[in-house]
Amino acid sequence: MNIQARQDRLSLETRVQQDERLTGQHIRTLVFMQDLNCENEKLKLRVSELELKLNQAEKYCALEREVEELKVSKQWKMLISCI
Repeated sequence: MNIQARQDRLSLETRVQQDERLTGQHIRTLVFMQDLNCENEKLKLRVSELELKLNQAEKYCALEREVEELKVSKQWKMLISCI
């Protein structure tokens, strides 16, 4: 076997090995990206749930303030009517 043929064969083997390593790295990267996407979707769902609860809590707080204002208003009306 001449030197050029040997170098070509080694070069081909090296390229095949490199392609296999790159393929493995690409597969690992894709799996990692799929995991990130799945986690991202779960986090988006959790954020939506928390935003809904926050909205409900804000409504409850507004109702409580309104009830307190009505109580105070009623107490003032009672005091004024007694005068």
